[in-house]
Amino acid sequence: MDEPTKHAIDAASIFTAVGSVLQWLPEVAALFTIIWTGIRICETKTVQNWRARRRNMATLKPFLVDEKETKKEKPVEPEEFDAKAHREKIKAMEQNDASKE
Repeated sequence: MDEPTKHAIDAASIFTAVGSVLQWLPEVAALFTIIWTGIRICETKTVQNWRARRRNMATLKPFLVDEKETKKEKPVEPEEFDAKAHREKIKAMEQNDASKE
């Protein structure tokens, strides 16, 4: 639809809205106005950008990492150092080295 036609229908839509508020026209005209205004709002660049962004997110969704899954992983805690076990291990290694010589 070309721009002059859209502007003419917009003017008729506004007239219809005012007329329906003042009860000059029947409810059918008010319904036409609501439908036409909704169509015009959906055609705005803002709404089109929102829809495009939502479409792009839907196509990328399988490739996005779920934040909940990454938060479930707990960090590995370091092992506690047991000095007694460490000394025993060193003694065993020294005994093995001494027995080899």
